[in-house]
Amino acid sequence: MAALTACGGGQQDDAPLSRFAIEETTSPSPSSEQAPVASILEGLAAQFPNGQLPKEQEAQAALELEQNPAVLSYTADEEMSVAKLAEEVSDWMANATRKVLGQKLGTTPLYRPVVRFRTPSGYFYTASPAEIATITSQQPTWIREGTAMHGSSESNWGLSPVYRFRNNATGSYIYTISPTEKQAIVDNLSATFTLDGAAWYSSSSAGSGFSPVYRFRNILNGSYLWTGSEAEKEAIVANYSAIFAFEGVAFHTPIAAPNEVFVETPIKLNNGILGDKPKIQRQGDGTLVVAYGDAPDGAGMVYDVKGQNERPARDIFVKTCKPSATKTCNLFADWSAPINVSKSALMQSTGSFDWRGTLGNPGTYPGDIDKANIKTTGPIITLTWVSKYCPDGDPSTAAIELPVQRAVRYLERNDRVIPFSCAWTSYSTTKGTSWSPAKQLSSGERDAIQDASSGSISTDTSSASYNKGQIVYSWQEDPQGLALGEADGPGDGASGANVNGGTDVWYSYATVDLTQTPAPAPGAEYNTTYYNLRPSQRLTDNWTNQYGINGSVNYIYDGSGTNVPESSIEKGQTGAARPNIGMVGSTTIVAYEETKGSNGLDDGKFVRYHAFPYATVPATAAGKAGCIISDPSKNARRVRFLTQSPTDAGTGGIQIGIFWKEGSYDKGGPSDIRVRRGMGGLQPANLLPAVDANCATSDYATAIGLTSTKGDNISSKAPTATVANLTDNTELNYTENALAHRGVLRGEDMWIGYNYTGDLVKLWAGLDNYNFWIRRFNMTTGWDNPKNVTNITNKGINVREPRIFGTPKSNQTSCPTGNPADASTTNPADCQNANVVYLAWGTQTNVSPYDPAGGQDLGEFITVSRDSAASFAPVVKLSAVQGVYWGDQESAYESQNVTNPDGSRFYSVWNQKVLTTDETQVEFVSGNVLAP
Repeated sequence: MAALTACGGGQQDDAPLSRFAIEETTSPSPSSEQAPVASILEGLAAQFPNGQLPKEQEAQAALELEQNPAVLSYTADEEMSVAKLAEEVSDWMANATRKVLGQKLGTTPLYRPVVRFRTPSGYFYTASPAEIATITSQQPTWIREGTAMHGSSESNWGLSPVYRFRNNATGSYIYTISPTEKQAIVDNLSATFTLDGAAWYSSSSAGSGFSPVYRFRNILNGSYLWTGSEAEKEAIVANYSAIFAFEGVAFHTPIAAPNEVFVETPIKLNNGILGDKPKIQRQGDGTLVVAYGDAPDGAGMVYDVKGQNERPARDIFVKTCKPSATKTCNLFADWSAPINVSKSALMQSTGSFDWRGTLGNPGTYPGDIDKANIKTTGPIITLTWVSKYCPDGDPSTAAIELPVQRAVRYLERNDRVIPFSCAWTSYSTTKGTSWSPAKQLSSGERDAIQDASSGSISTDTSSASYNKGQIVYSWQEDPQGLALGEADGPGDGASGANVNGGTDVWYSYATVDLTQTPAPAPGAEYNTTYYNLRPSQRLTDNWTNQYGINGSVNYIYDGSGTNVPESSIEKGQTGAARPNIGMVGSTTIVAYEETKGSNGLDDGKFVRYHAFPYATVPATAAGKAGCIISDPSKNARRVRFLTQSPTDAGTGGIQIGIFWKEGSYDKGGPSDIRVRRGMGGLQPANLLPAVDANCATSDYATAIGLTSTKGDNISSKAPTATVANLTDNTELNYTENALAHRGVLRGEDMWIGYNYTGDLVKLWAGLDNYNFWIRRFNMTTGWDNPKNVTNITNKGINVREPRIFGTPKSNQTSCPTGNPADASTTNPADCQNANVVYLAWGTQTNVSPYDPAGGQDLGEFITVSRDSAASFAPVVKLSAVQGVYWGDQESAYESQNVTNPDGSRFYSVWNQKVLTTDETQVEFVSGNVLAP
């Protein structure tokens, strides 16, 4: 039999196979050359001591094999067979999200190669990388023949376990998908056969996307051979029929996808019970840094305006782990002890606030934080957050000034008076193992939110600027307090999108020189050459030196419970919201949405853009106004941008891609995603499609008359779109909507994706849903057509909070040339593969926008492309939990993800909620991608 060759081969093995118990299905009927059921049972009986199955087991097996009742269901009331399901998803098996046998949400399973070894007593099959490695190193007489078939590591899509038994007398093995055969051996032949468990999962039914696995019985020694190769099967039948008796189709193997994503077992990472909004960063040496919120022991109660509930105050915590040969980071013990960076939850406001409103018991307020925002810039990691602890009335001075923190009363929230927040920061130059003392950036006189940071630090060891550069900060401050949302849908927002007039974007920067030694002494972490933080200042011009309130009732209070005089409350005609900040070289980039200041003529917003030398905040009227890059006649919001250095962009290349949501309506109305590209530079004059040269204006009448070319419309008519649709007006197809836009920029390629529904009315009626579509722009070929990546066909489920993430730059030490094959490369995984693009997303129930409870979070998923988004691997579950829709009392949401430079391994964190206790926790998982 040495002449027999296995089909397939070439797949690289990796992490151990996961195994899960499921409802049993039955053995299949062959799809071709069907053998009688009796011959399969006779083959098994030939290995039994008495050469015969007990009559009861034989009758039960025959009946079960003939009935073959394997089914799946889209929903609780619609059933279909595996074969029928496979036919519907034959174009790509990742196309659908299904409910499997009443179990959890399923996607295309994790397919692993099943490797065949020829042994002295027969054939051995395994999908376990650990077993393959052990056999290869310790069993020299076992000949590895390659990949015989593929198996899934999960039971999704109705796949059944293939059980493995060892014949203790001969050392041969038998594999069966039949629960009857399995049980008969366990009940009657346990002295001869030892059950090893489920070796992998396969289908008991034929269908597109599956191929048959044939079983042969060796007449001479009673062992068995299984093959998924048609050619090998025909060769055995034609040339070895005197040795091998053909017994038909044993089961069906999934056809392997070109790329395969494998996810390890998630772990809870935080120590407390209120883990919140985790963020993850990967350092150049591979160290993982996770920042998150959690409640420290002894924290007092606060009111969560966004969550509309009382809970213990949170702090910002950080944990680190560096993967190595002896540490995977997949164990809780692999991670460092948590470092409390903010240290404010146990502190109290200096004022007294009636924060429980009609519930009574006013008093001081704990220093609760909102969420951690983290950014890695070369050797520096920067954390920012907003907190209710604001002890310094003027952070621009060296001394601690008397507090000026104010508060706002929310009539809609039981008349609660909630203190304003102030912005804070901390930095680490030790890969997250130690942090500078938290530094207050704003006073709390205005309510701060939407904080972020960026930076530019030289990592070129040959440059005189090595380890020198700057860090920049931005946030928004509302003089009349965080406004509750007004958009349709669940809850009242309170995210900072809805603002009062006079809300400005604030800015600060720090110059950095890490070559200065020693590091700053305690107390000097922010005012030496090592790290010199400058006082914050307004970037925008929305406060126009006017004072007063919006409306007729003053809801602003000071720390003594007294109304702040209206003559001390800033106001303006317009307000800025949701700023984003970035840096390219020494240029700071800020983009945000801003109300139009039209005196009631237009309730929409502009998207504005600034690009300026980091140390020179614009002082002219045009500079402070910022360039309007959106269509001034439309409502534009949620601007995001992607940047890269001129070197990475190439001559005349894309240095910035900036994109936003735009349409005529607000509050959830139809809109599209618009895009401009900064070609060869970052200034408005570099943007394509081009903007009006007079785009920097604060005058509404001038703004509404701008004649900028509209940004590329990349979401219009997504299912059928071509480049001809890039100029579509949003209202051309007024039923569709796009949102949740994300992107990646690498060299000549830019990928931008978005959630899309073709019909909002059908969406609200449960007849359509949101899927995530992706579109690539290439410097040479332009825009590709949109591609639906998630392909969820269940209209009761929407994609939520998608994430696109690419690979980081090569490590200069272990991959100095960027070429994994170069002699100087010591670790090929540290060489960037810019063609790798990952996509992760959450899922949520699709409910009416008027449902007061809102959609319920379900689970997280992930896929990868290794060919610049031309194709994607089958979708797999990122989170183990899947939400109440699938009978799970835990849900997962809002993943954050990073990968190593070659894209072969990824690391993810997300929030997980225990629905029965309201405990929230930070989950971590790692995974890897097998090469095609």
